Amino acid sequence: MGIFIRSQNSMSGFEKLDIMPRIPRDTVLFVHKTTAYGRLSDHGKPEDPRWVIRIIDAAVINGDDVSTLPYDERMEAAAKMCAAVNFVHERSPQNGTAPVVPPNSKKSKARTMAPANLVLAAKVFKLDELGREAERFNVIRWKGEELAVIEEGNYKYVCRGMRVISLLADPWVMCWSRSQKRQYAFDKSGRNMAVFSEQFVEKRCCSSFWRTIVSKKATSTKQPENYQWHWDWSQNFIDGYGYGPRPILGDEEHQGGPTWRSIFRIANQQKEKICHST
Repeated sequence: MGIFIRSQNSMSGFEKLDIMPRIPRDTVLFVHKTTAYGRLSDHGKPEDPRWVIRIIDAAVINGDDVSTLPYDERMEAAAKMCAAVNFVHERSPQNGTAPVVPPNSKKSKARTMAPANLVLAAKVFKLDELGREAERFNVIRWKGEELAVIEEGNYKYVCRGMRVISLLADPWVMCWSRSQKRQYAFDKSGRNMAVFSEQFVEKRCCSSFWRTIVSKKATSTKQPENYQWHWDWSQNFIDGYGYGPRPILGDEEHQGGPTWRSIFRIANQQKEKICHST
């Protein structure tokens, strides 16, 4: 059990990371190891760091296959798992470091379990909710670089990008029924009837865990299947436009790339286009 990354230096193609997440057996997650900060100093410097495992998506949790559920339900399941494992860990008598004992003591060889890395589920939101989510961000200057810091729960993280995924698989597109005031999926190929949200799983409308993490190349007869997009927030020092966290969070438009407000505007324009009187 453990966390593995792709590695060209390993004979198996994978390398085990030297971290100790406490998660159930038979669990498959898409995560990243990151640093969570407890607070910002008066000068805006992140303080009180700790390594955490931040869940981005989930396929199997304690043997239960959740890979075909809608993305928000997969993340809800991951959040429940995190609450359970962190609750148990916090109350474990072995969640501290080894006690200090004299070097010649018979107890000197005794060890306690090292503290496990905290496991947290990332907060997710839809693009048309960007307006209210902007309040969770601050822009700071740290080590000569402007960085965006996002607050989630009791912790703060340096945000270097955003992962955007499609909730529905091709050929389904999300629509909104004005008459019934609920979402439904529309098959743009015309082969299937419209499907309301409570039937998304049954009708296989959702983009699964495996579809969103694997990008397929285009062929001569088929367009590429890409259900995720990475929006890079790193400060660009060479493009001449000064693109980075501050213009992303503060500007209406920017020559260097999309901004928070431009994406929010496009998302709401698209939402208006898909509103039907079904």
